[in-house]
Amino acid sequence: MCSGEDLQDLLELVHENAFRINISASVKEHNSISVWNMEVSRLTISGKTVNVKLTSDTIIVIAHITPYVENDESLILIAQGQVYLSNPVEESVQYVSTVKSLPVSLGESVLFYPLGISEEKNHESFTIELEIQVLPYSETGEER
Repeated sequence: MCSGEDLQDLLELVHENAFRINISASVKEHNSISVWNMEVSRLTISGKTVNVKLTSDTIIVIAHITPYVENDESLILIAQGQVYLSNPVEESVQYVSTVKSLPVSLGESVLFYPLGISEEKNHESFTIELEIQVLPYSETGEER
């Protein structure tokens, strides 16, 4: 059984090693105009995955973001994206999966494109963009 002091020490350890992951997701059409946006913020620790699911009528994006502490100032983010694109006219579903290893400094924003960046300039092309920022929880000013 933990004493009150042991519990306080454990909570302090978690507080010092936790991260706030902020994710800003958007879908941009061929002309770079954003047609859909969503923001998500989650708490995690090194090695614990944050899962985010973004849905619309024809797109499902499932992102798994896992930070790993490299040193006091930097992390390696493993970003995995699973994208399901449905085409109601053709009654089909297309599946795309990507995994990227992204070096990042604490507080820096990185971009992850689960489908890559569309080079096509037709009306059916679009890009899914996830902007990811990892902050030390101790610096977010949030109450424990």
